[in-house]
Amino acid sequence: NHSVYGTYLDCLLMDGGVYEVDKKAPVAQRVRNYYAQDAPWLAGSCVFHIYEDSKHNLWFATRNGVSMRTVNGEAVRLDTLQVGNSQMRNVPTMYMTEGNDGDMWVASNTHGVFRLHCDEKGVIPFHVILLRMESSTVCMPIVFTQMPKDAFG
Repeated sequence: NHSVYGTYLDCLLMDGGVYEVDKKAPVAQRVRNYYAQDAPWLAGSCVFHIYEDSKHNLWFATRNGVSMRTVNGEAVRLDTLQVGNSQMRNVPTMYMTEGNDGDMWVASNTHGVFRLHCDEKGVIPFHVILLRMESSTVCMPIVFTQMPKDAFG
């Protein structure tokens, strides 16, 4: 994904963290690897999805919930947000997208689809559980991506 950072980001599943490839850097310094323990903006090292929102913030869907790196590189941790009866750090998230109103819609394989409402006071959950899939055979991210964007807010 091309972003305002001048980098291309890829993720490696199975606890590989995030790899950042900067084509503008010298060859020996183009690839950097980040893990949750050394990147405050990364909730977990098993990353399933990276999303750049309309404000150029990077959102990370991980086995340990959602986190965000602002366009200025600041970490936004959502670990203690309540999603249903769980804290975000205990909610494996698989996919996310931005609604028309700027809110983030997140698909989880334990808590269905929920919405993160962003305002000047920070990030708070809104309509925490919107859709819940009871069947473990349904792949939630596929169902989520097939919803029309107009329905997101």
